[in-house]
Amino acid sequence: MEAELEMEADACVVVSGLPDGVNSWALREHFRTGNGDSGIKQLVTFPKLGTALVEVLTPEDAADVLANGAHVQVRALRSVIPKHEDVTIQPGLTGVWTVIGDLWTFLESLPRPRDHVEQKLESGASWESMGIDDVADLGMDADACVVVSGLPGYVNNYMFHIWISQAECIRQAAVFPATGTALMEFFTPEWADNFLAHQNRLFEETGLRAKNLTHLFSPNDNATTSQRQLSQLKQQLESAKQNLRNKEQQLQSMLTENERLKTVHLREKTHLKNELTREKQAKGCALNQCQRLEQGNMHLTSQIEDDKKEIERLKKRIASASNEISRSREMLTSNEQQLQRVTTENEGLMTTLRREEEAKRSSFALRRKLEEENVHLNNQAEAYKRENKRLKTQAEADKTEKERLKEQISILYEMSRDPRGVVNRDGTEEDTDARRHFHFIKENVTAEWKDLAVKLGLSWADVTNIEGRNRDDKSRCWDALQEWRKRKGEEATIDVLMEALEDLELTSVVDGLKTKYQGPKLSTHCSE
Repeated sequence: MEAELEMEADACVVVSGLPDGVNSWALREHFRTGNGDSGIKQLVTFPKLGTALVEVLTPEDAADVLANGAHVQVRALRSVIPKHEDVTIQPGLTGVWTVIGDLWTFLESLPRPRDHVEQKLESGASWESMGIDDVADLGMDADACVVVSGLPGYVNNYMFHIWISQAECIRQAAVFPATGTALMEFFTPEWADNFLAHQNRLFEETGLRAKNLTHLFSPNDNATTSQRQLSQLKQQLESAKQNLRNKEQQLQSMLTENERLKTVHLREKTHLKNELTREKQAKGCALNQCQRLEQGNMHLTSQIEDDKKEIERLKKRIASASNEISRSREMLTSNEQQLQRVTTENEGLMTTLRREEEAKRSSFALRRKLEEENVHLNNQAEAYKRENKRLKTQAEADKTEKERLKEQISILYEMSRDPRGVVNRDGTEEDTDARRHFHFIKENVTAEWKDLAVKLGLSWADVTNIEGRNRDDKSRCWDALQEWRKRKGEEATIDVLMEALEDLELTSVVDGLKTKYQGPKLSTHCSE
């Protein structure tokens, strides 16, 4: 809602019969007092009716206006406000909110006019919040106005604004608390007609009555009626002119469309000629295609006969293959039974293999070794059986071997501190270069010692034995190198050892050996 006013009914007069040229400024001048102040407090004009609702400063000023209205028709507001004896005003402040809330609910339930959005934008009413001399001035469309009576006496413009401003159909309003009446302007006359068409439901739901403003505020003299008729005729003339302009625009649009259709017709005609030519060419191609298809059909007929013969031959082969499949199924059943027995026998072996696989997954090098060992899995199974027998025999010698290892560790520790070399158990002096290489490799090759042992020619069973009789990877690496030197003899050279390290891509160890031991010859025998 754009604006709402609260007006004192006893200080309001209805001025009718105003000429077309009279505007709100002329009315203010007419009611100006002798001291130069405007006698109007608030003002609502209805240009279509030639009528204005004027609130002067006091009820006494309103009485003076009624007594001196010579050239225009002046009536008291109370004389034109409808009186409905069946309307019951609810007492108390609660009744005010109830009635206003029911009125808002009723407005929201009204069916919307089909084009209410467009009509809302075309409303001719205007509003100036404050005019000359700070006078509130509203302009309303009389055809879109209704007068609602039966409101509680406590109602004011603030209460009216809180509820009715939320309704999408109300544009402006003026409230008269003294008479329990409100003047509401809808956005369009269609909204007002729709509201008045549901008066009975309005009274049932809210206890309020409504009446069209035009019947209440229309002037009574014939002169005013003539002026209104003249104004209506002018409006009809303007409407006719607008219709004529619209028809001229439609005619121009039709001429333009006619030219466009001619152009389209010529273009379609040319297109159809081209299509006809293409169709003739297509028919010629189709005849040639038919001839080729007939020849192809004859060829296909001959091919079908050959295919039938081939199918008969294939059927015989399929029957033979079916017999062969039956025999194969019997063999497969026998093989499955044998496989089941083998599976049962190898459960223990598979458990051992799964444990080894879990250990090998710890690094990429171990996984690669697992792939190599899986190739020789069948041969290893026999080796494991023999190794189990050997381990039983060796179990008795483990205590003696552990004592020997402790003594050897002590000797190795002393050897690492003695730059002259180490003495073997038989009293011969061990090669110092080989010992230093072995010691360097032991300190720098830990997790890869198994790969190095296999690369040097030790079996997987040897690796398992070395792993079982040593507590850490450094001791296992040293034991593996000693085992390799003992088995290979003169073939266990430092060159072979360096080559094995390079094959395993342990370049950091190879570079460290070359840098730290540049003096010794690489061809030195590790067994010397």
